[in-house]
Amino acid sequence: MIEKDNILFFGANKVSPAYKFYYNSFLKIKKYNLDTELDFNKINNNFYKFIFLHTGYKKNLNLDFIKCKSKLILVEPRSGHYNEIEKFDFLIVNSFETKLFFSRYKKPSLIYPPLNEYKYSNIQNKDHSCIRLVYHGNEKHISFFEKKLKFIIRNLKIKKKIELHLIYNKKKKN
Repeated sequence: MIEKDNILFFGANKVSPAYKFYYNSFLKIKKYNLDTELDFNKINNNFYKFIFLHTGYKKNLNLDFIKCKSKLILVEPRSGHYNEIEKFDFLIVNSFETKLFFSRYKKPSLIYPPLNEYKYSNIQNKDHSCIRLVYHGNEKHISFFEKKLKFIIRNLKIKKKIELHLIYNKKKKN
């Protein structure tokens, strides 16, 4: 019988789409047993080969209390992680821009964007008279998108009607 190594994937917000995406990605790795709950006894007794911490981990975990030989990997780092980046062995970032942003720390990193797999039904759109763009994000980011969108529209080689659909939660201001 082959014994599997153990990994911990912990994030404070287990209902966020990004957390769910990365969690499902880790489930596909059959070589490891996956834990998602903090157990300091396991952590400090070197139970885990790798500890993956997702954005928001700081609400429940102070890295100063971790005394183990496990490799620490930060998943989706943010600017709020500046003071702790040196404690991580590796970064998993969601874009080239994020990799570039954190490159000053000279940490090895992997770009792994959270793109969900969808099962497509056999729906065929017969209306080709319009280009539909859908933006999913928060309200403040759409303002950055506006200049890029104008550039794209000006440089389209074809003339078509363009619809922009915005999807975000107006009640939750980020």
